[in-house]
Amino acid sequence: MIEYYGWVCVREGFDEANESEEMMGKIWQEFLSKIDITFKNLENQQIKTGILNGNYQFMIFGFHNHKSQEFFDVLEIYQWLAKNAVGSYGLLHYFDDEDKAGFDNQFQVYSLKKGKFECQQDKLLSPYFNEIEDRK
Repeated sequence: MIEYYGWVCVREGFDEANESEEMMGKIWQEFLSKIDITFKNLENQQIKTGILNGNYQFMIFGFHNHKSQEFFDVLEIYQWLAKNAVGSYGLLHYFDDEDKAGFDNQFQVYSLKKGKFECQQDKLLSPYFNEIEDRK
């Protein structure tokens, strides 16, 4: 099973003084269109977008039996934000108990900041067995 939990504060740039509300509005509309196209058949995942106190927000979480295209679509959305909304920042935690690279007992976390989207090992929830669940 694969599970993932992510959030992003979507921003045009990382220098607030040079940001344009008009440009941010265009980026946001393009982002919403990309989400609609990419996730038109949501199954076992939820997405929430919104503007809170002038801040553009994106949240996603999902559970699937196996790593499938839906998970890769999530990665693609984060990569799109890294390229097109370089001031965006956020996290994507995921756990895949069928991981073939040796991470089948630990969460991994992607960080999005300053136009970069990078994966790291999680230290707060891993190893899955015995931090989250006990094996008998």
